Amino acid sequence: IPLYYRKGYQTGKYRGNPLYSRIRYSLESDHVNIGAHAKKDPGEGFYDSFGGYAMIRNKGIIRSAVIGDYRVGCGEGLVISRGTSTSKSNLMSNTSQGIRPMTGMSENGFLRGIAITLGKKEEWSGASKFRMSGTLFASYRTLDATLNKDGSVKTIVENGYHRTESEIAKKNNTSSALIGAHLQASIRHFSIGATGYWQHFDRKLSPGNDKYRRWYPQGQDFGVMGLHGSYSYYRWTASAEVAYSTGHGGIATLGRVQWLVSRNLKIGALGRYYDYKFHSFQAAAICENSNVQNETGAMLRIEARPWDRLSLTAYADFFADYWPRYGMTTSSSGQELMAEGKFEVSNKHSLSVRYQMKRKAANDLILPRHRIKAQWTCLPSDKWKLQSTALVHMAPTKKPGFGFSQLVQGKMLKEDALRLGLMAGYFHAPDYMTRIYLYEPSMWNSTSSTSYYGHGIRLATTLRYTFPSSHWMIEAKYALTHMLDRNTISSGLQEILSPTRQDISVQVRMEY
Repeated sequence: IPLYYRKGYQTGKYRGNPLYSRIRYSLESDHVNIGAHAKKDPGEGFYDSFGGYAMIRNKGIIRSAVIGDYRVGCGEGLVISRGTSTSKSNLMSNTSQGIRPMTGMSENGFLRGIAITLGKKEEWSGASKFRMSGTLFASYRTLDATLNKDGSVKTIVENGYHRTESEIAKKNNTSSALIGAHLQASIRHFSIGATGYWQHFDRKLSPGNDKYRRWYPQGQDFGVMGLHGSYSYYRWTASAEVAYSTGHGGIATLGRVQWLVSRNLKIGALGRYYDYKFHSFQAAAICENSNVQNETGAMLRIEARPWDRLSLTAYADFFADYWPRYGMTTSSSGQELMAEGKFEVSNKHSLSVRYQMKRKAANDLILPRHRIKAQWTCLPSDKWKLQSTALVHMAPTKKPGFGFSQLVQGKMLKEDALRLGLMAGYFHAPDYMTRIYLYEPSMWNSTSSTSYYGHGIRLATTLRYTFPSSHWMIEAKYALTHMLDRNTISSGLQEILSPTRQDISVQVRMEY
């Protein structure tokens, strides 16, 4: 519930009211999962997004089968792995998660149709355990798109907003059909698999003649296929995948290895090559930019614990692109370095410091950015947590941005029925490039980490009560942003004609 009005409502451009609302239901048992949801974004009319699924797990030869909204993860994610986290913070993150239901509220990044994985848990071949599985999946979805004058698609829109007449005109004006398969076999320490899919759009994709769009997918039919393998034994883990896409005919490869040197030292390396001609609409893998395309990179990561109370993590990533990206007229390269240390002063106090440097080209210039974060955590008791954070962001030709925040979390009453979260933050970032990220307490099944620039304060508090003798939970959140250097917030239709923004959120949950 926003306690303010944006310009889009005052001018009548937004067709709906400013409330945000969502409803979610799920049922879980040993072999069956069922879920459904509906969501309304601010500015939209009645519930604008719907989804649901029904899933069977581990029933005879059926490993998993789903009808409705789902995601698929195979291999290293070069062919298909929508919805999988690919952060550099976890070099060996697993993208081979198979079929899984779409449980989130996102309006994109999933398939809608039917999928099934067949295979016995394990079979014996001599002295070795042999496992084999096969997956088939099919999907049909409508999509939002910006169209050219001839009716072809210039850009697929994934923000999910349908507030204004122009946004509503883009709603579901394009459709996509997809069919694919995955086959995998494992024996002892080895695993090998193959993945492929074919995707058809009812409209021709025609992204335009801009140089940076030269190798964007064009046409109506697209296919991607790939081979992947992995090896794990004792202290070594290695995996790789190579993929090929039709259309422009590009290739993508990714390989990584991890060595557990000792109980206190872990070393990993990753290499990737994504041809600028390669494209997969369903891919999700470690990359510097938003798409698995037009990138070459090498990364080294080290985790160490030299003493029981001290842990260190560092990585270095070197990347380059050969075809000019958006805002560039030539190829470019860059580097990212990160070092983090955490020292447990005692059982109740810990201190962590992280430094991150990224040099990345923008507008034909290499612009290094430096970020420093120091955090002190105190646990005065098993029911309270205090966390103080200081941040500094620096960029050339820009004034540095800095911020501070204090977090308090506590549990009260019998059986910890009442839980409190409170965050007070201050930020001073004169430029968007030196913006500050503040973490704040969030409601159940939500996360809250937002960037801020300008000069202002941020307050957020949550209060959750779980009824000890029933299955109900009710919680509320109040958040305030007050700008000290301006009289308005945001711009365009999102502009708030006040330096203060206040929101109230309420959520009720029943579980039985």
